[in-house]
Amino acid sequence: MSYRHWLACIAVCLAALLAIHLYDLGERQALLRQFALDRGKGTDRIVERYGLPPEECIGEQHRKFYPLAAALLTVEQLATPRFESAARAGLAQAAAATGIGADFSIGPGRIKPSTARRLMQDHEGADVRTGDGVLTRRLLDPCGSLQVAILLLEDISGRFPEETDLVFVRRAASLYNGQSAPRTSLRADIAAQIYFDLVYNIFQHYRFARRA
Repeated sequence: MSYRHWLACIAVCLAALLAIHLYDLGERQALLRQFALDRGKGTDRIVERYGLPPEECIGEQHRKFYPLAAALLTVEQLATPRFESAARAGLAQAAAATGIGADFSIGPGRIKPSTARRLMQDHEGADVRTGDGVLTRRLLDPCGSLQVAILLLEDISGRFPEETDLVFVRRAASLYNGQSAPRTSLRADIAAQIYFDLVYNIFQHYRFARRA
């Protein structure tokens, strides 16, 4: 195959990837618009597309913080384009394999390996020497990521035990999404409120689905 043919193939592949990426973004934006117009239907569609199926992670569904942890994972998956998620996973796996020890949020829950390591040590008694590969595999697995998210919520609950459901969900959403620092712009305030609205409505979806 000639040099020009190779360039043409590369260009076609890049165009196809760009088209897939734009379609993915458009689908996510359409779901957000539907959520803004109709909280109930929008929540159902988001959970259907990006949530945890009822038959997945059954062992975690009896735990107190499952509905909120599942809601956080669902919102994080909605908010992260597929290409970005795949790139993060690939980089994390490569870093773990080479011993570089990169520390950025990965997996369905968008949790850092350093955060997972601390939570696993504090709440599960995991060995301080737990390898990066073990942490990476757990965070890239939906149920493993859910388990770590539940540990994080248990940790927050231990520090703020008297809060009501609404206050706790708001605090947990803020801490989970890195919004605990004072916000300095109206745009940041709006983004934080949209994130909370998504988490709270999806939390209620999982909560009542579990009672059904």
